[in-house]
Amino acid sequence: MPVLTSPGCLFCQCVAGSECWQRANTGMPVKSPRFALFDLAEGKSYNFRVRCCNSAGMSVASSATGDITVGDVLDLPAAPGPAVATRNTDTSVVVSWGASKDVKHLVGYYISYSVAGSDVWTPANNKPVKGTRFVCHGLNTGDSCVFRVKAVNAAGYSHSSLESEAVVVKAAIAIPGVPSGVHLMEAARDYMVLAWREPAVTGGADIRGYFVDYRTVKGGVGGQWHELNSKAVTCTSYKAENLKENSFYQFQVRAINMAGVSEASLPNVALECKEWTIAKPGAPHGLHVLEVRDNSLVLLWEPPTFDGRTPVNGFYVDIKEAIAGEDWKGVHEKATKLKYMKVNGLIAGRSYVFRVRAQNLAGVGKTSAVLGPVPALTMPGTHEIILDVDDDGVISMIFECSEMAEGSEFIWSKNYKTLTDTSRLTIVTEGGKSRAIFNDPSLEDLGIFSCEVTNTVGVSASYTLTEAGLKRLLDISHDHKFPIIPFKTQMAMELLEKGRVRFWTQVEKFTAGCHVDYVFNDVIVENGEVRKQTS
Repeated sequence: MPVLTSPGCLFCQCVAGSECWQRANTGMPVKSPRFALFDLAEGKSYNFRVRCCNSAGMSVASSATGDITVGDVLDLPAAPGPAVATRNTDTSVVVSWGASKDVKHLVGYYISYSVAGSDVWTPANNKPVKGTRFVCHGLNTGDSCVFRVKAVNAAGYSHSSLESEAVVVKAAIAIPGVPSGVHLMEAARDYMVLAWREPAVTGGADIRGYFVDYRTVKGGVGGQWHELNSKAVTCTSYKAENLKENSFYQFQVRAINMAGVSEASLPNVALECKEWTIAKPGAPHGLHVLEVRDNSLVLLWEPPTFDGRTPVNGFYVDIKEAIAGEDWKGVHEKATKLKYMKVNGLIAGRSYVFRVRAQNLAGVGKTSAVLGPVPALTMPGTHEIILDVDDDGVISMIFECSEMAEGSEFIWSKNYKTLTDTSRLTIVTEGGKSRAIFNDPSLEDLGIFSCEVTNTVGVSASYTLTEAGLKRLLDISHDHKFPIIPFKTQMAMELLEKGRVRFWTQVEKFTAGCHVDYVFNDVIVENGEVRKQTS
């Protein structure tokens, strides 16, 4: 065999079943991955393989093809079924499609993607995919992408599949984690009030509600589980009614978000249904935090469902670092009547846990379930509420969010109660920016205004509008509505014929709506026969 100095491919053939291989291109090696073979016997079956060569020698032969009968026409593959794209991570998307039908000698599929609206297609894989599912990596977070798929065999490429719906490159929404800490809040002869902690992992979407199951316990043996509520409750407490006095019950809770229902929580220890007669209040519940920053956060809670013998008249908040050996400390000395508190003096990077106790005239009641640990950390990209006065004197508050997710909404509150009265504020939201416009700013608007963005990791901020702050904003608003136009020159006097006198001055640029008054001895000069004004 002659020495080959030119790199290329050598194509070999043999009659099927004979294993007698012959060179198909006896001349120079072919520098193309395709080669046409002639003079084959019609109706016979052949196998083919390829070897590569260069100045150093010849490679091992490729795997042989299957039996190929001369006279068979190999058609292009049919287009794959429509592409379907689903979110996976912040930089990847899962693409699936229907297999090409009636295709011979399929090699695989090639996937390409395009940022929606750009019409620029980029290949997602450099080797054909054998299956009908592929994870496209290396995408840009937040881009809206569409995908399409082509099939390939020895005859060439198919037409592209139908494009997928546009999908935003973002972490997928998953089923939430398991609720925890199911405990008793109140009990009577025929009902029990339960509370629990929301899942630590929400699955990337807001928790839409909870389902509560119960079972009776007799002699330490639990019965069959039954559903208490067919419609999900939106809070972290539930009143289980129509129970039997002096019977024992266990409860479990499941959370639901837009992706589905979680696994059930661990059941609580068996609880006896009998009326509480204690004088002190039960435990507060529903603890959660907003506006977490390096040195502060806002803690919110719900009052106990059981007041005791007298109504609840205040709350105490306790805090400690989330490390072993730390003791609880009171955040304040006097009880607060509010259901929220801003906790200051935190150390950036450290984690804290919180609890709340309610009091009535009989004393301080049970402590709430512990919330935390909560790290004191200002997340990157955090925005605060900005006050704005536009050129027309309109006063508004602006809050921006750069982490909007699918279904995210801006929720405005006053004193941490969701705003439902639109007579004082008009809310205008566009994309990742929300503006709360004061309709008629007055002392009625004093308070703490806060904004929270749903389907995010605690994106929130607040602004406290004080009387002094309101006065300053109203002054700025007045100046914008009625601006003082500065003079270019001082007032000048000119003596004219017949004893007439002309006073004149120059001002900066003004509009046709500008009004000019001349004042003589504290009296506005009226335009008439004796005195004439021109502008």
